[in-house]
Amino acid sequence: MQQLTLDLFLSQQTKQTFAHYAMSQIKKAKGLNKKINNPIEVKRKSVLDFCYIIQGQHAYPLTNWLSEKRFEQHLCGLVNIPHSRDLYALFYDASGECGYHGIIQNDDSTELCLSSVKVGATVNAYLSFNRDGFSSHCRDYKAYWQWVEKRNEQRYQSNIKSGNDFDAKNMMHTIRLLQVAHEIMTKGTITNKRTNRNELLAIKNGQLSYDEIMHISETLLSKIEIASLTSSLPELPDSNEIIARLIKMREWLYNRY
Repeated sequence: MQQLTLDLFLSQQTKQTFAHYAMSQIKKAKGLNKKINNPIEVKRKSVLDFCYIIQGQHAYPLTNWLSEKRFEQHLCGLVNIPHSRDLYALFYDASGECGYHGIIQNDDSTELCLSSVKVGATVNAYLSFNRDGFSSHCRDYKAYWQWVEKRNEQRYQSNIKSGNDFDAKNMMHTIRLLQVAHEIMTKGTITNKRTNRNELLAIKNGQLSYDEIMHISETLLSKIEIASLTSSLPELPDSNEIIARLIKMREWLYNRY
């Protein structure tokens, strides 16, 4: 293994494999920041929460309108308005004799129900469904609860206790990666045992704020970009030389045994 020296593998790809990966972790930390500060209720919102009754130039929440009218959603009937997107005529039958299918089948429904309505029936209101808003909510809901399910609960509670709304340990590794990337670009080497251990532990232990860590990250990223302009490292590792050395190693091993 002594035949495989560090200089064979270090190149300006470091900016991609180290720095850009670190950037993705920074974005992940921002996303985590958003999740911690904007928790989503266990119960997903219903389609009904994204429906509005159109009256003149105003739109009113459907749930409020139903409550004021003392209407039951399962006794409503919807009919598409031609040449319009997610706009419906709403009919109501208090007796239930018309056989309307309601606005939704149940709370887990992701679509509105349509009904057959007799010609000449009185339109009670016009309903607009904010489909894009509902789809966005469903994506956010799924992402949030998947994060809750998969998160490291011990680390999460540690972050909360220290007053952090981000993963401090992950941010410590992000800073370390950026520092290593800058070292590679400027010195062409890697120091695994970092000389700034106390600084990194301070980040891990939540002693630096989110904004302070962001400032350090952005400063390091800028330094890496500048260093790449004058770096003596090759654009890519010399794969031919690496393969040649691997072949020699194999030949030596096969001949020996």
